[in-house]
Amino acid sequence: MKPSSLLLALFVFTVSVALAKDESFKIQVKGKVDCITSSMGIPAKVSILANGLNLAIETDNEGKFATTFTAVPTFTVTVRAAGYEELEQTLSVKNLKSDSVIQISASLIPVEKTKLSGMVFDKKTSKPIRAELDLYLDNDVVKQDVEVIEGGKYGESLLDFGWYIIEISAKGYLNLSDTVWVMNCNRPVLHRDYYLTPIEAGLVVRLKNIQFNFGKTTLHTDSYDELKDVAEWLQKNPSLKLEIGGHTDSDGPDDYNLWLSQARAQAVVDYVISQGASKEQLVAKGYGETKPVAEGESMQAKSTNRRVEFTILEN
Repeated sequence: MKPSSLLLALFVFTVSVALAKDESFKIQVKGKVDCITSSMGIPAKVSILANGLNLAIETDNEGKFATTFTAVPTFTVTVRAAGYEELEQTLSVKNLKSDSVIQISASLIPVEKTKLSGMVFDKKTSKPIRAELDLYLDNDVVKQDVEVIEGGKYGESLLDFGWYIIEISAKGYLNLSDTVWVMNCNRPVLHRDYYLTPIEAGLVVRLKNIQFNFGKTTLHTDSYDELKDVAEWLQKNPSLKLEIGGHTDSDGPDDYNLWLSQARAQAVVDYVISQGASKEQLVAKGYGETKPVAEGESMQAKSTNRRVEFTILEN
């Protein structure tokens, strides 16, 4: 691990004593190792390295330690403890005029930043189900872990700071995604339960990130990721058949909105097929402005009504 001056706090106190001119000054190093989240003392190993100096010290059960050696201009302190990140700091001690005492407080970061655990249930019956959990860190390309969840119970150790993406899938259910930010060690335990929606004929699901340029039928590139997920899902469930429904707001002539919604729904179908789904699994249907889900003429209502949904026709 890289040295961290924020986590290794150093307080130097100099104690003057009368020394003969030919005597060498002494440095006494003492301190305590603790956990950054609780200030609880941690048994650890402390090493001090310098030119001609190699000291290995073990703390007591409360994390306290002390040692004395002949003064050197600089030396490096390294602290190690099981289950915690290594901490290292180089100290410069120059122009001493007497024996000196250096007090060190070393606060270690746990290797496991957060323990994420919980249950996965059937949303309709509230019964635990067998599922798969895929864990990503800071992107949705490289998986950190894959866990097969038996009996609904899962547990994941989050070892790094950052943005975690959680994807849960199970045969016969809609996939579910969640995110967890781990910015510090203040939440050593995080509990989240997930409820997966069973796939049934008639189920309607709104696609969240489908974008078109204004008045156009061509998909914006921001739409690709979600549609790739739909294509992958269809490949894993070859018996599924979906209707892709396009919807507009009430602006513009009715016949134009009907045409626009049909063309956009077809554009979605074409892209999903290009990503590996079977054309027999998909049908496009434009509804124009005939099925609003939000009332009124506000900008928010119009935005809500402009949407692309899929309806499960066969499962």
